[in-house]
Amino acid sequence: MSAGVAVETIYKGFKSKKQLVRDAMEAAVVGDAEPLAFVERDPFRRLGEGTRAERLQVGMDILADLHERSAGLWRALGDAAAGDDALEAWMRDGEQNRKLDTVRSLERIFERPITGPMIDVVWTLYGPESYWKLVHVAGLSRAEYQAMLTEATLRLLGEPLDEPKPRGRR
Repeated sequence: MSAGVAVETIYKGFKSKKQLVRDAMEAAVVGDAEPLAFVERDPFRRLGEGTRAERLQVGMDILADLHERSAGLWRALGDAAAGDDALEAWMRDGEQNRKLDTVRSLERIFERPITGPMIDVVWTLYGPESYWKLVHVAGLSRAEYQAMLTEATLRLLGEPLDEPKPRGRR
């Protein structure tokens, strides 16, 4: 597919090819080019609204949307980073930020601190590599991917599989 724009024109809008790739990845992750952190965006706010099942569904929608937009680019970046220390460091920093956003999101969904070794497992499961393998290699549909992640999240975090009873009621 052709955009009808000269490559030189595209590069003139960015400091370097690396910056172009970084900006493309950041836009793919959040769905736009606005300079807002995830925790300042509407989807993060919605992680704290409704029942636990509704909040968890919002989280799974966010993950599926994010990876639909970015998983292919993430794979390409990984290949490019193999020969570029600066790009590899940027990707590593991005992963640490993704881990922090994962914990913040889960704490908002479950309304409690999320700690312990399962954080690393959930963070890995929520990553672009897992999405790629489950959807593009194993052939899961979006709904199957989200259902699998929902159940895995509940099990890994020791949450009941069904909706917990409202607090204060017997």
